[in-house]
Amino acid sequence: MNDRARSKQISIRVNEIEHALIKNTAAISGLDLNCFILHLITSKVTKVIEVRNERFVDVCERHYEALKKQANNLNQIAKVVNSTKVLTDEQFSTLASIGRNIEKLIHILEAHTQRSELVDNQHPIKKS
Repeated sequence: MNDRARSKQISIRVNEIEHALIKNTAAISGLDLNCFILHLITSKVTKVIEVRNERFVDVCERHYEALKKQANNLNQIAKVVNSTKVLTDEQFSTLASIGRNIEKLIHILEAHTQRSELVDNQHPIKKS
C-alpha cells in the first residue's frame, strides 16, 4: 500500500473563533485546510505570523536591501574564514557591526508587528 494514501480520517471539534482562525490562517498560507494542517504537523511549525499591517510591510520593504547586503557580507566572511580558518580583527569588527545592524532591524520590525496568539486554548488575544 502507498504510504501517501490517506485512508484515515480525524475529526475535531472547535468553536466559531477557533474555526475562523484555522480557516483564515490556512487561506493566508495559500494551502487548502487539509494540506495546511498536515504541513503544520509534519514541519513542526509552532507559530504562524500574519502580516497585514501596511506599515510593517512598508518597513520590511525599506529595510530589505540593507538586510540583503548584510547577509551578503556575512556570507563572504564565512567563506573566507571557512577556507583560511582565521578570523581577522577587521572581519570580527564587520561581524559585530552586522550583528548590531540586524538587532536594530529586529527592534524596528518588532515595533511595527501586530500579533494574534492563541493563549491557553482560549480566544485569540491581540498583541502589539
